Amino acid sequence: METAFIFLVMILILVILGFGGYFVYDYVQYKKNLESELEDTKKNIVSTKTEIANEKKTRLGNIKHVVDQVNETNLDIYNTFSSNAIETRGITDALTDTQNKMLTGLNSVIRFSNATVGAGASPTVNITELPGAPTVNMELLKQVNVLNGMTFKELSTTKNVKFCGLASDANTPPRCMEFPNTDGKTVFTNLVNDKPIVMDANTEFTSNVLFPSTNGGLLESTSSAQPLTLRSNKFVQVASPLAIGDSQQSMSDATLPTMAIYSSDSSKDAMKVSTTSKANALRVDSNGRLILANTNTFETDASNKLVVQTQGVRISAPNNTNIELEGNVNITGNITVNGVSLSELPPKA
Repeated sequence: METAFIFLVMILILVILGFGGYFVYDYVQYKKNLESELEDTKKNIVSTKTEIANEKKTRLGNIKHVVDQVNETNLDIYNTFSSNAIETRGITDALTDTQNKMLTGLNSVIRFSNATVGAGASPTVNITELPGAPTVNMELLKQVNVLNGMTFKELSTTKNVKFCGLASDANTPPRCMEFPNTDGKTVFTNLVNDKPIVMDANTEFTSNVLFPSTNGGLLESTSSAQPLTLRSNKFVQVASPLAIGDSQQSMSDATLPTMAIYSSDSSKDAMKVSTTSKANALRVDSNGRLILANTNTFETDASNKLVVQTQGVRISAPNNTNIELEGNVNITGNITVNGVSLSELPPKA
């Protein structure tokens, strides 16, 4: 019994020793493997550290390259932007200078004001400050001040310039000056009906003056102090029949001679001629008598006889020419021949 127990104990001891030896062996082998793995792990850690260090250097180099590229790109963008800004500023300055010159030029010929037409001078409105709404007076033909002259080119019957007044009513068209009209004529007319065109200065006509009115032509002076004067450096020529008078009763184409002078004022002479040496050398009075030097008269009586009233008559026939009297001669008074009365002369043998 004891032997069996001892045998069992021995078997248990052997089993325990076997398992213990196996565990020891396994532990030794595991330790070797573990140490080998730890060694490999250390090597891997060192390798990994080296790779990480190299990767860090590489990554830092790549990052620096990228940053350098970004900085270079930013510098290029900055330089380009700065260059464009300088160029844009130059262009803007040039445009501003051009605009200022343009506005200065426009302001020299076109000005605007907020005054009503005919209200007189008022502060001008800058052309760049004109409002969008028509609150400023911009009727150019009434308010534009032309300081340096105005030129209209290539005017024609279809492309003309008009200056028109206000229409008197809705049914009457306004009166207009036309440069030229549809017939090619340059028309100066009064813009207000029945009002004259005033030329307040000496006026030169380099061509003829025509009066095409169907009512005839009239040239008169309205001065009560000075007469109307017609004067020429050579002479005044009347190319058609001339009628001078203060009445229209004698104006008739059928009865008008080459020249007619008539007057309806019985207190004034119809015609008077004076010279530098003799005033009133020849007159035709209101009765139609021809008067020489205010004393000698020629007229006709009721029977159409010529009546001469004179202080004496001298008839001279130079160069031995004859004086001939035709018809019956009735002499009232004496006839003297060489100082001898004709009644005292001896009869002719």
